Amino acid sequence: MDAQKYMTLEKKDNYKLLTFFGVFIAFIVVTFFLYMLARKSETSVYAPIIAVAIPFLAAIGANYMGKKSDEKKNDNQDSWSNSDEALTKTKKSRFSKFGPTGPDLTHFGFILSLISTYLSIYLSEVLNLTKILQITHPNDSFSAIFIDVVKNIFKADWSRKYLIQYWLWATFFIIILIVTVILGQKNLVKIKRKE
Repeated sequence: MDAQKYMTLEKKDNYKLLTFFGVFIAFIVVTFFLYMLARKSETSVYAPIIAVAIPFLAAIGANYMGKKSDEKKNDNQDSWSNSDEALTKTKKSRFSKFGPTGPDLTHFGFILSLISTYLSIYLSEVLNLTKILQITHPNDSFSAIFIDVVKNIFKADWSRKYLIQYWLWATFFIIILIVTVILGQKNLVKIKRKE
């Protein structure tokens, strides 16, 4: 029986800058996508799924890239033998005694992804309402309208409805993600104990 791969939550983060840039790029992409969806006046349950998934995947991917880079450096430094035969005679194990087997999400990446999720939903609605008001009030500057909308976005009924609806759906998907991570870690511990 092969070990199942579960996402784990790591406490130590050695790749904070890489994680930050990955989540920041995901934030920009998600905000743009949600803004375009709002400009078309469409609502979809996929919007909060994308708002949750892309930042989390970016955080996991950044951590994975950092670890692979470190492994490659260590492999190049630790190989004493030049023969391929000596390098392939290592015993393969399902579990590493040094770390988990699934994709890793650090606490820093988790918190950054949460902030990115909710902020991208908020910012996309702010930008959408700003664009609408800029069309109806062409004499006002974009920055003045933007600041006014940031302060008063919850006064517009339809905008408040979309924000709360998307935030509730995003919270629901995050809770599902957290529960699956916790259950996955418990199952992984059980499998390790059996070995």
